[in-house]
Amino acid sequence: MATHAHAVRTVPAAPARAESRPGEAAAPWSGNVLGTWEIVRLSWLIAQSIDGTALAPERERGRRFQRVLAEAFALRAELKELAMPDTIICRCEDVRLGELAGFLSWREAKLHTRCGMGACQGRVCGAALEFVAGMPAASVRPPLVPVSVAVLAGKE
Repeated sequence: MATHAHAVRTVPAAPARAESRPGEAAAPWSGNVLGTWEIVRLSWLIAQSIDGTALAPERERGRRFQRVLAEAFALRAELKELAMPDTIICRCEDVRLGELAGFLSWREAKLHTRCGMGACQGRVCGAALEFVAGMPAASVRPPLVPVSVAVLAGKE
Protein backbone atom coordinates (compact mmCIF):
# COMPACT_ATOMS: atom_id res chain seq x y z
CA MET A 1 0.00 0.00 0.00
CA ALA A 2 1.48 3.30 -1.06
CA THR A 3 1.02 6.49 0.91
CA HIS A 4 1.05 9.90 -0.67
CA ALA A 5 2.65 12.56 1.50
CA HIS A 6 1.27 15.37 -0.66
CA ALA A 7 -2.32 14.27 0.11
CA VAL A 8 -1.95 14.94 3.85
CA ARG A 9 -2.11 18.54 5.00
CA THR A 10 -0.92 19.43 8.45
CA VAL A 11 -2.05 22.19 10.74
CA PRO A 12 0.74 23.89 12.68
CA ALA A 13 0.44 23.55 16.41
CA ALA A 14 -0.69 26.65 18.24
CA PRO A 15 2.08 28.34 20.19
CA ALA A 16 1.92 27.49 23.87
CA ARG A 17 0.62 30.29 26.06
CA ALA A 18 0.96 30.60 29.80
CA GLU A 19 -2.85 30.56 30.16
CA SER A 20 -3.43 27.64 27.76
CA ARG A 21 -5.25 24.55 28.96
CA PRO A 22 -3.38 21.23 29.26
CA GLY A 23 -3.26 19.46 25.90
CA GLU A 24 -4.32 22.51 23.91
CA ALA A 25 -1.02 22.70 22.03
CA ALA A 26 -1.05 18.97 21.25
CA ALA A 27 -4.66 18.89 20.02
CA PRO A 28 -3.94 19.92 16.40
CA TRP A 29 -1.13 17.38 16.18
CA SER A 30 -3.36 14.62 17.58
CA GLY A 31 -6.09 15.55 15.13
CA ASN A 32 -3.64 15.36 12.23
CA VAL A 33 -2.42 11.93 13.28
CA LEU A 34 -5.93 10.54 13.73
CA GLY A 35 -7.12 12.13 10.50
CA THR A 36 -4.19 10.69 8.57
CA TRP A 37 -4.81 7.19 9.88
CA GLU A 38 -8.52 7.47 9.06
CA ILE A 39 -7.66 8.50 5.48
CA VAL A 40 -5.31 5.52 5.17
CA ARG A 41 -7.94 3.15 6.60
CA LEU A 42 -10.71 4.44 4.33
CA SER A 43 -8.42 4.34 1.29
CA TRP A 44 -7.63 0.71 2.04
CA LEU A 45 -11.33 -0.14 2.46
CA ILE A 46 -12.19 1.56 -0.81
CA ALA A 47 -9.37 -0.25 -2.61
CA GLN A 48 -10.51 -3.58 -1.19
CA SER A 49 -14.17 -3.06 -2.08
CA ILE A 50 -13.89 -1.92 -5.68
CA ASP A 51 -15.43 -5.17 -6.88
CA GLY A 52 -18.05 -5.05 -4.10
CA THR A 53 -17.21 -8.48 -2.72
CA ALA A 54 -14.30 -7.81 -0.37
CA LEU A 55 -16.50 -6.32 2.37
CA ALA A 56 -19.43 -8.72 1.86
CA PRO A 57 -18.36 -11.06 4.70
CA GLU A 58 -18.15 -8.13 7.11
CA ARG A 59 -21.61 -6.92 6.04
CA GLU A 60 -23.08 -10.41 6.47
CA ARG A 61 -21.50 -10.71 9.92
CA GLY A 62 -23.15 -7.42 10.89
CA ARG A 63 -26.51 -8.60 9.59
CA ARG A 64 -26.26 -11.88 11.51
CA PHE A 65 -25.49 -9.90 14.68
CA GLN A 66 -28.50 -7.67 13.98
CA ARG A 67 -30.77 -10.72 13.70
CA VAL A 68 -29.40 -12.22 16.94
CA LEU A 69 -30.01 -8.94 18.79
CA ALA A 70 -33.56 -8.61 17.41
CA GLU A 71 -34.34 -12.15 18.48
CA ALA A 72 -32.73 -11.78 21.92
CA PHE A 73 -34.53 -8.54 22.75
CA ALA A 74 -37.92 -9.23 21.12
CA LEU A 75 -40.78 -8.48 23.48
CA ARG A 76 -42.96 -11.43 24.41
CA ALA A 77 -46.70 -11.23 23.73
CA GLU A 78 -47.63 -11.88 27.38
CA LEU A 79 -46.09 -8.52 28.31
CA LYS A 80 -49.11 -6.81 26.71
CA GLU A 81 -51.30 -8.31 29.41
CA LEU A 82 -49.24 -6.70 32.17
CA ALA A 83 -50.12 -3.16 31.09
CA MET A 84 -52.91 -1.69 33.22
CA PRO A 85 -54.76 1.62 32.71
CA ASP A 86 -52.45 3.31 35.23
CA THR A 87 -49.27 2.08 33.46
CA ILE A 88 -47.16 5.05 32.39
CA ILE A 89 -46.56 4.96 28.65
CA CYS A 90 -44.95 8.39 28.19
CA ARG A 91 -42.55 9.13 31.02
CA CYS A 92 -41.68 12.57 29.70
CA GLU A 93 -45.26 13.84 29.72
CA ASP A 94 -46.61 11.45 32.40
CA VAL A 95 -49.28 9.94 30.14
CA ARG A 96 -50.88 6.70 31.29
CA LEU A 97 -52.30 3.93 29.12
CA GLY A 98 -55.84 4.64 30.31
CA GLU A 99 -55.63 8.19 28.93
CA LEU A 100 -54.83 6.77 25.48
CA ALA A 101 -57.88 4.51 25.29
CA GLY A 102 -60.28 5.36 22.50
CA PHE A 103 -57.82 7.04 20.18
CA LEU A 104 -57.54 5.46 16.75
CA SER A 105 -54.07 6.66 15.82
CA TRP A 106 -50.79 7.77 17.34
CA ARG A 107 -51.31 11.27 15.93
CA GLU A 108 -54.75 11.61 17.53
CA ALA A 109 -53.43 10.37 20.88
CA LYS A 110 -50.46 12.71 20.63
CA LEU A 111 -52.60 15.77 19.93
CA HIS A 112 -54.93 15.09 22.86
CA THR A 113 -52.49 13.87 25.50
CA ARG A 114 -49.02 15.19 24.48
CA CYS A 115 -47.77 11.58 24.49
CA GLY A 116 -44.57 11.65 22.45
CA MET A 117 -44.04 15.39 22.72
CA GLY A 118 -41.62 15.35 25.63
CA ALA A 119 -37.85 15.32 25.77
CA CYS A 120 -37.48 11.94 24.00
CA GLN A 121 -39.79 13.03 21.16
CA GLY A 122 -41.54 9.65 21.16
CA ARG A 123 -38.42 7.49 20.92
CA VAL A 124 -39.39 5.61 24.08
CA CYS A 125 -43.17 5.91 24.30
CA GLY A 126 -43.65 5.45 20.54
CA ALA A 127 -42.32 1.90 20.70
CA ALA A 128 -44.21 1.22 23.93
CA LEU A 129 -47.51 2.45 22.51
CA GLU A 130 -46.99 0.49 19.30
CA PHE A 131 -46.36 -2.70 21.29
CA VAL A 132 -49.07 -2.31 23.93
CA ALA A 133 -51.87 -0.69 21.91
CA GLY A 134 -50.94 -1.58 18.34
CA MET A 135 -50.63 2.08 17.31
CA PRO A 136 -47.65 2.46 14.99
CA ALA A 137 -45.64 5.61 15.57
CA ALA A 138 -46.24 8.40 13.10
CA SER A 139 -43.84 8.73 10.22
CA VAL A 140 -41.71 11.79 9.70
CA ARG A 141 -43.57 14.43 7.71
CA PRO A 142 -41.77 16.22 4.90
CA PRO A 143 -41.77 20.02 4.84
CA LEU A 144 -44.67 21.60 2.99
CA VAL A 145 -42.27 23.51 0.78
CA PRO A 146 -38.63 22.58 0.14
CA VAL A 147 -36.36 24.98 2.00
CA SER A 148 -32.65 25.50 1.47
CA VAL A 149 -30.19 25.36 4.34
CA ALA A 150 -29.23 28.97 3.60
CA VAL A 151 -32.81 30.07 4.32
CA LEU A 152 -32.85 28.11 7.59
CA ALA A 153 -29.52 29.70 8.57
CA GLY A 154 -30.88 33.17 7.84
CA LYS A 155 -28.43 33.81 5.00
CA GLU A 156 -31.16 34.51 2.41
